[in-house]
Amino acid sequence: MFIYDTHTHTSYSMDANVPPRDMAEAALGKGLGYIAFTDHYNADYFNIKEMYRENSSELKYPFDVNGQLGNVREVSDEYAGRIYVAAGVECGYSKDSEDIYLDTLDARAYDVIINSVHTVFGEDIYDMRFFDKKTRERVLKDYLYLVRESIETKWSYDIIGHIGYISRRMPYEKKLITLDEFHSEIDDILNAIIKRDKCLELNTQTKNTPYVFLPSEEILLRYYELGGRKISFGSDTHVVGRIADKYDITAKIAKEIGFEGFTYYVNREPMTAKFDD
Repeated sequence: MFIYDTHTHTSYSMDANVPPRDMAEAALGKGLGYIAFTDHYNADYFNIKEMYRENSSELKYPFDVNGQLGNVREVSDEYAGRIYVAAGVECGYSKDSEDIYLDTLDARAYDVIINSVHTVFGEDIYDMRFFDKKTRERVLKDYLYLVRESIETKWSYDIIGHIGYISRRMPYEKKLITLDEFHSEIDDILNAIIKRDKCLELNTQTKNTPYVFLPSEEILLRYYELGGRKISFGSDTHVVGRIADKYDITAKIAKEIGFEGFTYYVNREPMTAKFDD
């Protein structure tokens, strides 16, 4: 089986400290044939509300666009023929960040670009203060609204990342985002992904949730029922120990639903790693 991981972070991310070369060496040792370094470029935090600014690592350690891309390409050349090291980036969506990405990223220079939602209307959803005095329904409706909006963003991307990311930090007893509660919102999101021919990520960094991956198996099944066929695997790891974490169980679930394999990207072109190969 061809094993790959299309969502990982290196020392170029503000919340990771493993150099790209060390990540590549560890991935090779684990038998991967492909790894994408999709470091955080969170321009959505540039206009974050004042209460979050002082503790924002995104503002303290801004993304080195050219440095990361150059270093990853060097590592890719060094490991050519042994493992494909893909140059990638994970961009945090907000409406006011669109022009920043258009102005500062050369989308043609990358193998893969992930579009993720980490902020909601200027608030950091990984900060527990975000949830103060907000109901679970309001939080999730706002989050799903931004996920839907992000699909139509002006900048070029390939993958919609970790739908359900907000569940990692929700303080509510019920952490599941379920179809019975948000059927119309979820169907709208999934249909938009399919219509725009984007890829739905299965993200195995599921901190503090009952999921195997984000989004849930229920949502993945619904995506398939609606005609979605592009899915990617991402561990979202920031350390060598979690590279390709839960790959086998994620592939097993996806295969049982009916998917033929995972999608990965080379020079922004989708490839399929079939489960039976």
